[in-house]
Amino acid sequence: MKIAQIAPLYEAVPPRLYGGTERIVAHLVDALIDDGHEVTLFA
Repeated sequence: MKIAQIAPLYEAVPPRLYGGTERIVAHLVDALIDDGHEVTLFA
């Protein structure tokens, strides 16, 4: 499945220091890729 993930532009994804939402997005994208999906991240 092709998936587009959109994240807020406040921090890098995954974040360098702090970034709760960005860290969750990074983990979600990694898990989807591990499951075999094609993911494009816009951040």
